[in-house]
Amino acid sequence: MHARELKKQIELLVLGREIYYDEIQIWLDTDRPLFEGAVQRQIEETNGKIDAIIKPMSQYNSVMRQQITLYQPTLAHLKLVQKVLDDFACNYFISRVEIACDWIVASEEQAWELQRLVADGYRHSSRHGYAFSNVKGTYYFSDRKTHKIVPVLYCRMQPKTTQNDQRPRTHFEYRLIGKKVCQNKNLCVLQHLIDYDLCAFLTKHMTFHPKPTKTQVGKVLLEKDNKPDRHRDTYIQKCDTFLTSQLGPNYPYKDVPLQQLLNFIPELTTVLNQGERVPL
Repeated sequence: MHARELKKQIELLVLGREIYYDEIQIWLDTDRPLFEGAVQRQIEETNGKIDAIIKPMSQYNSVMRQQITLYQPTLAHLKLVQKVLDDFACNYFISRVEIACDWIVASEEQAWELQRLVADGYRHSSRHGYAFSNVKGTYYFSDRKTHKIVPVLYCRMQPKTTQNDQRPRTHFEYRLIGKKVCQNKNLCVLQHLIDYDLCAFLTKHMTFHPKPTKTQVGKVLLEKDNKPDRHRDTYIQKCDTFLTSQLGPNYPYKDVPLQQLLNFIPELTTVLNQGERVPL
């Protein structure tokens, strides 16, 4: 399946999009319980959630003494938290932001199919390359244990946000982990979160490299063998011969996941690096 056909198939599945903050973590310089009682009730009564853990940030930083986590906060929730922190003159910094886009689909089956199409047909690139893993049905397009910017893809059958739309969705989120990473994205204070253009952010960052064509795969294989050629038919024949040797005869190219191709032919990362980036 060519990149245009794959993107068209994805577009036919997607009925709508919802963009929002999925999670925000903030460290405070106070151990006073600021978010109990009325403030917490006000957030929870409007379908939000806030957790507060009073503890030193680390043995090397005892100034920051409380971590708060907001789940699916609305702008009203952010403004309320901002007011509380201003009223108590708290120093704070933002340590984690998850910016999410839900692709809304018609059924659970279509949510899983959309996830498969994206995971098998595209790679999200970063300066760290094309790391990819599947952990219990959640796809990570970066090393989640070592990297501080982690794109994530999974299915969410019940929406967590305040929207009334209860249809299934395939969920993509862009995790920014750590004070420095958040600051580099100009997310330093709550007012930045309130004013942030989430659509513009995802338009810039929610782009993927599509799976190479058979012609591109065959060309890379011939170059590996020091047998460069300029004929498209030769490239396709080389690709078919290689995949037959690896997967057996009559295995459709469209059914070969991109990660499997990269495992077979690591040199294909060069094709991805030089190729287009497709917004989804």
